[in-house]
Amino acid sequence: MAGDGITTRLQKDMGVMQKDMGLMQQELAQLQTNVSQMDTRIESRFKEFHETIKVGIQTELQNFFDQYVGRATPTTQGQTLDKGKEVLGGTPLGFPPKESLLLSLIVRSSHGGINSRASTLDSMGRNSKFECPRFDKANFRRWWSKLEQFFEAEGILEQDKETYVCGLQERFGSFNFTDPMTELVTLK
Repeated sequence: MAGDGITTRLQKDMGVMQKDMGLMQQELAQLQTNVSQMDTRIESRFKEFHETIKVGIQTELQNFFDQYVGRATPTTQGQTLDKGKEVLGGTPLGFPPKESLLLSLIVRSSHGGINSRASTLDSMGRNSKFECPRFDKANFRRWWSKLEQFFEAEGILEQDKETYVCGLQERFGSFNFTDPMTELVTLK
């Protein structure tokens, strides 16, 4: 076979293409390795970022919740409250002072064997952002649900609810939760 040492142009081109193909496969393998390493780094950074955001949101929600439920937060613990300072400098006319409400609740709780937690809510310097819902004679179940949420947010135990309501009535009178704004409008 005399043609074994002779290569044709087609055979040379085929050899070059096979070399190029081998180089391309090596480069592709290197690129895949780089992409997987980059993916791992991105994933770890994403997890760190996710944890940072999660902790930040949890902290913000806890502070927000504490602010509106009335628990002291680290930012408000150092602040002092001016006792006795009311709107326009005094208690509204016709209402007993706040201290008498607290004292009556404390006296009732000590004599009635009631847990004193409800009686000392405001004496701890806690300002509630919730208001006791008024019954508007429209939807009893919705009002009852809001009332239960109010008692839960205030930390009023089941056996203390009656005492708490009596204290509210003593402080604000027995006006069956009328809307004072309508009375002002009718005076006009």
